[in-house]
Amino acid sequence: MIPVAWFLPEVAIFSSQQPSTGTFTASLASTDNQPLLHWSLTPPATADPDQAALLSRVGSYDLELGLATALPSALSYTVHPDDNVGIDIPVTILYSDYRTVDGVAIPFRVQRYFNGTLSLDITLNNAVVAH
Repeated sequence: MIPVAWFLPEVAIFSSQQPSTGTFTASLASTDNQPLLHWSLTPPATADPDQAALLSRVGSYDLELGLATALPSALSYTVHPDDNVGIDIPVTILYSDYRTVDGVAIPFRVQRYFNGTLSLDITLNNAVVAH
C-alpha cells in the first residue's frame, strides 16, 4: 500500500476510511523531549487474522512536532513491496522553513527520505492560501 498523499498520508487514509475498515487511534508521546503524535489502525473485529495483521502493520504513522512551535517537523511511516508485506521500507518526510502566509504556517521546504536516502527535495518560492 502506497499512500496517495505521501507527504501526509493520514489525510488520504482518513478521507477514504469507512466504518468497516477499522478505527484509527492517536496518542501523544515524547521522544528525546520531542513531542510525537502516533496514529495506528485498529482492524475491525470482523477482519480475518491475515487481514488484521496486514492492517496493523501498514497503518502506523508517527508525526514529530517542533518543541517550540508544535508544528510538524517530521512524519515517519513504512511502505511495503507489493509482493511482500513483511518487508518494511522506512519513509521519513521532513518539514522545515515554516513561513506564515495569510495567518497559516506553511513549510517552504519538504524533503522525502526513502529507506534513508533523500529521494525528493521540494523548496517553495511562494504560497497562496485559498479562503
